[in-house]
Amino acid sequence: MLRSKRIAWVSLLSGALAVPLASLAVYLRSVRIPGSFKILSWLDSLGLVKQPAREAPHAIVIELPLRGISGAASDGTVSMGGVSEMSDAGYFAINDENAILLLFASSIALALAAMLVAIWAEYRKEPTLYLSVGYICGVLAIAQVWFPGGFVCGLVGMAAVLVLRHQREP
Repeated sequence: MLRSKRIAWVSLLSGALAVPLASLAVYLRSVRIPGSFKILSWLDSLGLVKQPAREAPHAIVIELPLRGISGAASDGTVSMGGVSEMSDAGYFAINDENAILLLFASSIALALAAMLVAIWAEYRKEPTLYLSVGYICGVLAIAQVWFPGGFVCGLVGMAAVLVLRHQREP
């Protein structure tokens, strides 16, 4: 008995979204110049992100003991202001590298969801048109990111479909 096509549609839609996301991530990785913030500038021109206003330099006052510190005032304070300081970007910082990484992660998550849902829909004996296209789109998205992974996912999908269909035959 054939069931509804709802799960197969989920596979089709997530696979169809994974392919352009993977293509965009691969393209942006190829044109990105490290440290240029080209992608964020483009998104800012579209109005999707806004760069924060630059802060004026501020003074930091540190209280130190008087022993052996050059530049310390008689009350034991040292003032530093306007000094540029570099630190590592956090995991949640908005920069080109993290934006591209988010695109890659989103495309892979959607591709894996499309493939798993397609196998589940095959197990539920849904019509194969939508779930097949969803699985193929998921494989194509993964192949754009990492070709051997896409090849292996394609083989695993074929094996899973063969096993499921062989179990159904009387």
